[in-house]
Amino acid sequence: MFKKLFMLAAASAFSLSASAALVQYDISNVTYADSPYTGFSGLFVQDSVSGGIVWYQLSTLSNQFIPDVDSTITHVLDYVPGQPTGFIATSSNNGYNDTTLGLSFAGGPVPGTFSVAPSSFETYVDLNSSGSTVTHQILSGTVTVGTIAPSLLSYLENPNSGVTVFLPTNSPASVPEPASLALIGAGLGLIGRLRKRAKRA
Repeated sequence: MFKKLFMLAAASAFSLSASAALVQYDISNVTYADSPYTGFSGLFVQDSVSGGIVWYQLSTLSNQFIPDVDSTITHVLDYVPGQPTGFIATSSNNGYNDTTLGLSFAGGPVPGTFSVAPSSFETYVDLNSSGSTVTHQILSGTVTVGTIAPSLLSYLENPNSGVTVFLPTNSPASVPEPASLALIGAGLGLIGRLRKRAKRA
């Protein structure tokens, strides 16, 4: 009985932050320092509570980045509330080439808009030829808040989808909220009182 009460208290505490506030960021108008390529496009979805990257779909100078399709996120930059979180992702095009994409963001000229920071880059390795590595600096890009497609939103909110959330190291999700701690404490206090009553009986 005590174990059930503790599990109930813990579940109630963590359910306070279970509903993710998902935000889609659309990326466009990306320019490279050494290439006239203008076809970079895509989006990523972020949990505005934890700062974690929930989904991404990007088409770049040399590759495509889609979760579980020869692509994954290897590092997430620090989370700043109210801003898109930067990240580094890798993608392999059927063994023909490997690409690493690093994106960081800054505030845009208008409140609520953002830009791709010039510290962003794309590194391409051709595995079929000499294996040489070429790094393209990304100079700029426009980042705006988009609308998540209903089908994608349904997939991301389905607990059985197996979606991986890539969390930044400073994510608030890794630290229990004060309200959560208080609720767990109240549950433990209740368990203690019930144990005392059981001993007296």
